Amino acid sequence: MTSEPTTYYLAVSIGPIYDTIQQARKTRELWTASYLFSFLMEQLVDLVHDPGANRTVLAPIPPDLKRFPELYGAGVYPDRLYAALVDTPTDFVEKTIATALRRVERQCRAYGTPDGYPNDEQAFQVEVQREKFWERYLRVAFFTVPASTAEAGGNLLKYLNDRLDTLELQPSYFASEPAANPLLHLLNHPYRSRLARQGLRASDTSAYARITDSVGKIERFPSTSEIATVELFRRDEQTYRMLQQTAVAGLNEQDYNETTSEDSSELKIDLRRDTDQAIQKFYELLFGTPNPLRKKAQPYHKYFCILHADGDSIGEAIKSLGNETQKITQFSERLADFAAAATQQINAYGGKPVYIGGDDLVLFAPVASYMPANESGEAAVKNTVFDLIAQLREIFGRTVTAHYPKTTISFGITLTYYKFPLFEARDESYRQLFYRAKLLKWQHSGKKNSVGFRLLKHSGSYFEGVMDNDLLEGLNSLVKELRKIGGTNRNEAVDFLSSFIFKLRDLEELVNISLAEQSAESLAFARGAADLEPQPAEGPPEPADSFFHLVENFFNEPVHKRYEAQRTAVSRFARLCFSSSGVIDDDYGQVEEISVTDNFYALLRLMDFMTTQKSSDDE
Repeated sequence: MTSEPTTYYLAVSIGPIYDTIQQARKTRELWTASYLFSFLMEQLVDLVHDPGANRTVLAPIPPDLKRFPELYGAGVYPDRLYAALVDTPTDFVEKTIATALRRVERQCRAYGTPDGYPNDEQAFQVEVQREKFWERYLRVAFFTVPASTAEAGGNLLKYLNDRLDTLELQPSYFASEPAANPLLHLLNHPYRSRLARQGLRASDTSAYARITDSVGKIERFPSTSEIATVELFRRDEQTYRMLQQTAVAGLNEQDYNETTSEDSSELKIDLRRDTDQAIQKFYELLFGTPNPLRKKAQPYHKYFCILHADGDSIGEAIKSLGNETQKITQFSERLADFAAAATQQINAYGGKPVYIGGDDLVLFAPVASYMPANESGEAAVKNTVFDLIAQLREIFGRTVTAHYPKTTISFGITLTYYKFPLFEARDESYRQLFYRAKLLKWQHSGKKNSVGFRLLKHSGSYFEGVMDNDLLEGLNSLVKELRKIGGTNRNEAVDFLSSFIFKLRDLEELVNISLAEQSAESLAFARGAADLEPQPAEGPPEPADSFFHLVENFFNEPVHKRYEAQRTAVSRFARLCFSSSGVIDDDYGQVEEISVTDNFYALLRLMDFMTTQKSSDDE
């Protein structure tokens, strides 16, 4: 008599992701730190999933490479794995993890490093230490549980997630500091590794294939200045390359080469453009010497963006899955579809994805991007990074929200001066997402589904604001409208905007008094009634008309007549801002009121920054 097969669920969590990413100081280091963990999870999925052996990975499901053959170097595997195992040997998981870690160790070696140990005893010990380092540094926490136990509560994925949350509290441990640190070597010299050879395969369709002069099989990860100025490269490649070449002319090429070897073919990655000296020189040439790009170069070309995104109410979606493994797999497939489609959109805009794992995104992007007219008859298009956010939100709605109606997606973004420390900008982008956007409760549009931003200026000052979906659409529309109104002389639109901002801050006390007349409903909500449901039907309360009378009073001189269209457009946006009351509520008693005047001012400054027409950075 044969016994019934025993089914277990396996849950795996990997790390330490945050601690590793914190050590990144350059764009290529941030990509390497992130891709390292995506590769580790990819190996675990590959080793675990074997339907013929009754082992089925429920999540993550990788993107369909037949539909999306290019992922542009993005790590697409998240930090958790869930699988169903039937009659699997008890030591299978331990052996699988050991094999995956050995694969990671091999990928992190430099090309040319022999797979066998060298004869030299000292080198032998270095290799032994290297293997032990990855075994100890990388945390792979897991547990298995009988199916009957995991399914008892009626929500399989929630049960597995909650158990993993506890396991993740255990840190990596070293009895003593290793003599050699392979992680730092990997971050400092990523192109020498097999990891970069796999993850940064050159692609003709990559937004940065030409700007970085991709060589052979590797695409050099773009520097902050290349990300910030990709719009200029698309407008005038010849002049851009001339400026690049002049900027590195004084640097010895041999001092800045990453040499890799494979099958006796040597490749050299020229890193001179990544140096602080070359980036500084490039900007001096761009803004300070006669060249065809000088009039097109704007202050925002010295700024790049780091963008984080994360799905909202994913827990609600998980609850709807129950114990049905087929539904869990479908859920994972839809997140993979979003990740792959998002990657295509990011690349088309001119961004560079770092991590696209389901509903979780990390990427670099320029403040503004330019798409020239193409042979298909599509006209040239100029967009900003907030247009990209709107496009990513639309993709999420189509691939995820359409199937799980309560889900939305929130974003955190920093617009960062190119000299600002990268790790601080990354942390601030993360804070804008998880400590602002995802904690927002809007009076009329509900919770989350928001954007938090901060612009970090080279002076060290900053301003920040928040947007719900209506404000995001309003901002994008106003930017385009101001450009259209300005016509060939776009300075008219932005001159008005700059003047309006200056006058608004100058009249701050009067503005605050006029806005104090907002409805009691709006004020009550902003003071802490954060548990109210969104108010539909009759629409948001109108702000006090006295504010608009104030605007009329100070912009009614004859000289302002030519700005009538701009004033009307900005006033319309002001009504939208002043009817958008909300709070940042952490659900633990900490409630921060969103000042509609401060937020309006920040949004105007953001638009002014993205549309300003100046010949040099005179901030």
